[in-house]
Amino acid sequence: MPIMMGAAGFGIKLSIACLLLGSAVAFSVSPAGYLKSAFALRAGAEGQEDGLSSLDDTELYPQPDLVSSGSLEVSGVHTVHYEEYGNPEGKPVLFVHGGPGGGTAPENARYFDPRSYRIILVDQRGCGKSTPFAALEENTTWDLVADFEKVREHLGVDTWMVFGGSWGSTLGLTYAMTHPDKTTELVLRGIFLLRQRELDFFYEGRGTNYLFPAEWEDYQAEIPTEELGEAGGSYIKA
Repeated sequence: MPIMMGAAGFGIKLSIACLLLGSAVAFSVSPAGYLKSAFALRAGAEGQEDGLSSLDDTELYPQPDLVSSGSLEVSGVHTVHYEEYGNPEGKPVLFVHGGPGGGTAPENARYFDPRSYRIILVDQRGCGKSTPFAALEENTTWDLVADFEKVREHLGVDTWMVFGGSWGSTLGLTYAMTHPDKTTELVLRGIFLLRQRELDFFYEGRGTNYLFPAEWEDYQAEIPTEELGEAGGSYIKA
């Protein structure tokens, strides 16, 4: 159900669905079931076959067929890839992937009812099928916001729902604040705003290590002893 919020004067109608209240997604599962789906989708976006196959026993919508795909030159350096699924006459929805750097997977379209939504997946600069891969030049948050506008105009979309998770929640929120007149709803999940406390939780042994101790040991084993307090930076340098 839509929730009306002032949004700091931007006047955006927000559908803060939280995957349990809104009609945008098809979740009627327990928190454990949601986590399973979330991890499977993340694994799928990273190209891990186990992640994709484990989606079969979730309550997401069936995998829709690809309707169209293409690439759009957005700068002298970057070309972004996009794909469309679902109903070409349906309500447009932009899926904003995480990372930064995660990319999309066809399975991301399963969040939405393909009979009702025109589902648009966009690989951000340097991600997925966008080129050049992993390029950081001309690759800022504001560049990515501008790219979504170029894709929207290229596809002839007037307004759309914005649906983002993890890093995509930050980017989706930024887009909606920049273009409130083009955003009909904003659905955020797995909110990750890249604050220092969140980075420390994930990468510096201040949270994730308690939740996934075995995986944390594997992660930490690759870090030189003198760099254990800067795990994120150590991986970036590698």
